[in-house]
Amino acid sequence: MTKEPLKRRNLENPQIKSYVRAIEKGKNSQHVMPTSCGWAVKKVIGSKVVYTFNTQKKAIGYAKDIALNSKSDLFIHGKDGKIRERRSYSEQL
Repeated sequence: MTKEPLKRRNLENPQIKSYVRAIEKGKNSQHVMPTSCGWAVKKVIGSKVVYTFNTQKKAIGYAKDIALNSKSDLFIHGKDGKIRERRSYSEQL
């Protein structure tokens, strides 16, 4: 069995460019999630809490500003923790 060398990705390929942008956008997504202390703003699920607010409305406003500046998505979770709304502030892929 002979091994063929791996082909290099053509970074000018529109599909690859779109995929890379989608991955980067996902890393910057903001999540507004319920906690025992109120509503938390997190960069991605499982990461450290950025800030905690008394109301969901205040948390959404803060997260929206971050999402607008980073041109990413905002995921708003309900009291049950499930995503109830997604807002996209990114450029079209």
